[in-house]
Order: sequence, then C-alpha cells, then structure tokens
Amino acid sequence: MNILIVYGTRHGWTQKTAENLDDILRNQYNYKVEVTDYKISKEIKVNMPNYDLVIAGSSIVMGFWKRGVKRFLNKYKKHLRNVAIYVTAGGTLDDVTKGTLTKEEAIQKAKTKYIIPVKNKLGISTIADGVFGGQYGKEPKILFNNWNKEDIKNWAAELDKKLKK
Repeated sequence: MNILIVYGTRHGWTQKTAENLDDILRNQYNYKVEVTDYKISKEIKVNMPNYDLVIAGSSIVMGFWKRGVKRFLNKYKKHLRNVAIYVTAGGTLDDVTKGTLTKEEAIQKAKTKYIIPVKNKLGISTIADGVFGGQYGKEPKILFNNWNKEDIKNWAAELDKKLKK
C-alpha cells in the first residue's frame, strides 16, 4: 500500500510528526510512504489515485491551519480514497499539563475546534483524526513541550488497523 503524508509546519513539530509517522508506517507496517511539505507538493505532479491513504497534517498557530494544507486537500479531494488528518496543537494539549483538562478532553476539544470545521468546510470524511503536541519557545525559554512519540506510534497502529479492514 502507498501512503502520502503532506504537512505544513511553522516551528517544525508537524514535520517531525510526519517524519515519525513515515518511519513507523514504513518500518513497522511495511507501507510505501512519501512525505512532502505542502510547499513542495505544489511544485510536483501528484498522482493521487496511486495512494491508498493520504495523511494531511497542519500546525495550529494562533488558532489557524497552514492554508496550503487546506488548499491541497480541497484541490485533490475528489481523488482521495482514504484520508487521515492530524494537527499539532501544543497549546491545546498544554491544558493537560496545567491540569485543567484530561488528555482525552484536550484531544476532543482540539478535534472539535480544528479538525471538524475543516472537514465540514471541505466536504471530506476521514478514516482517522489525530491531535499531537508540539513545543513553543526555544532554549532557554521553552513555554511548553508536549510532543510525544508514543502518541504518534499509537495513531499509526490505528491507521494500520483501519487500512487492513
């Protein structure tokens, strides 16, 4: 099976998530994976029917997606067989660290706020939606870092199960 991961990042955590998904899906589940920044995807001819799954990832900065990722999904939505979406929304998951929400509540809040509206606006359905943390700030002033490779590993396992149905 062939998988395309398209991402848009601002501080690099969405890219890091895409690269980890690539590694896990390729090495643990034996998928053929292509990873590309949406900026590069504009320059290459993407043959969408060849992909069994397209994963689109966007960072959330100031409450907004990277526009190019949404444009990519809109442009190719008629050719997508299976779609999965993820966002890196470290600020939302920081509520877990602060103790104001459980992890499940924070993830659901992020899905409701950032993923569902985009799916509705574009008119697409997905086989899976993921929410991952990130980091804000740089040494020595890191405000939060809640990126977690285990969350990505678990989501990759969920994707694998859904693809094998």
